[in-house]
Amino acid sequence: MNILVDLSSFTEFFSLPPETMLWRFMAYYGWIIIAIMFLYFAREVWLIKVQTDYYKGFKFIFLAIDVPRLNEQSPRAVENLLTYLAGAHGTINWFEKWWEGKFQLSFSFEIVSIDGYTQFIIRTPVDFRYLVESAVYSQYPDAEISEIDDYTEGVPRKFPNEEYDVWGAEFIQVANQMFPIKLY
Repeated sequence: MNILVDLSSFTEFFSLPPETMLWRFMAYYGWIIIAIMFLYFAREVWLIKVQTDYYKGFKFIFLAIDVPRLNEQSPRAVENLLTYLAGAHGTINWFEKWWEGKFQLSFSFEIVSIDGYTQFIIRTPVDFRYLVESAVYSQYPDAEISEIDDYTEGVPRKFPNEEYDVWGAEFIQVANQMFPIKLY
């Protein structure tokens, strides 16, 4: 028994001019590329939607940290504080990520000057308030922590305007490198 493979369609295809070959290939198989791109973007849109819904369920608070001036701590204290807060990190499985929209919530550490008074502010989810407070008190026992309103609500959304003339700058590293807080 002889098995014959008819390769005439392949030889006919490869004997065509390159532009005709490309058009034929796209006509026969181009839908696969479009389908893959559609599925990729649909997946990304779905993830953004479920993560947005998940994020809407959280409330954030601002905690003002006042450390006494004479309290001298080494940089190790801040490093310990950040290590303590790393305990809020959790693992997320496939179902939680793609169906519930779960993602790792974050903290924001800010230094602001309100009416000339410099203050440290931590923006945190309400669920992590006690974690943040215990982390700060463990390294700075004399610190005062108080909940404040969002300090950015009094700032206009568009600049410049009649009241504010703002100037800003952005610092960019020459070499794209990251360094730990404690450089070894």
